[in-house]
Amino acid sequence: MQTESVAPVKQIFRVPISIYDISAGQYKPIELYIHSPKSEIGSWHDLMWEMQRLGLGVRLAYSSEWFRGRQYLEKNHPEAEKDFIERPCEWTGTVLDFNDETLKEGITLCRDDIIASAKTILGKKQGIILPHENKYIKDLGDEYMPLVRHLWGVEDPKRELPDYAYLWVEPNGFKPVVHGLWDLTHRGDGRVDVNASYDPANRRFAARLVSEKRPKNTITQKEYEYILRQISKKPILIE
Repeated sequence: MQTESVAPVKQIFRVPISIYDISAGQYKPIELYIHSPKSEIGSWHDLMWEMQRLGLGVRLAYSSEWFRGRQYLEKNHPEAEKDFIERPCEWTGTVLDFNDETLKEGITLCRDDIIASAKTILGKKQGIILPHENKYIKDLGDEYMPLVRHLWGVEDPKRELPDYAYLWVEPNGFKPVVHGLWDLTHRGDGRVDVNASYDPANRRFAARLVSEKRPKNTITQKEYEYILRQISKKPILIE
């Protein structure tokens, strides 16, 4: 294993959000447990493999989960949201694979970094078309809107996203989606831009870890306050 170990979680936020499901044509409510702070830096492959190795039900957030979860924290826990838009930037579990022109999520890797399986594979048959040039979302053609809906988890991107929302691509090979590139111009960009132009071997990024079920060995904020005078390494669950 070549990455640094994943940073110990200090807080876990229970986040109820709605994400637009393109297959159902409607918003679907989900509940995520979002870990804070972000992981240590490492390549996408190494961070994905580390989560598989640990086998604790923890994974990299998908692109839509990152965006919608960050929106929730910005409104409800603004101090925690700062961690999303400060360095380092963050890998997600969403990939734009220009080898076969598909979007992939729920990926399981083999030891040699080859994809063993993917729970979600979306291509032209599902209405997903990958763009081959960088553009503001407001300037993308309607044929790309199913992809944009999936990446951001919103029904009407041109109305729900700001005009400066941007999709960066490098249309060759296997490109995991990166969020949080706020330092290019301002933090508004870091909140909304999607970047799929980095090779997964890049070792400058961290990741946002999430769980679909309440992680074990967590305590609530009230429980934490009760045992404040004691020493505890358990992550705090923020309801």
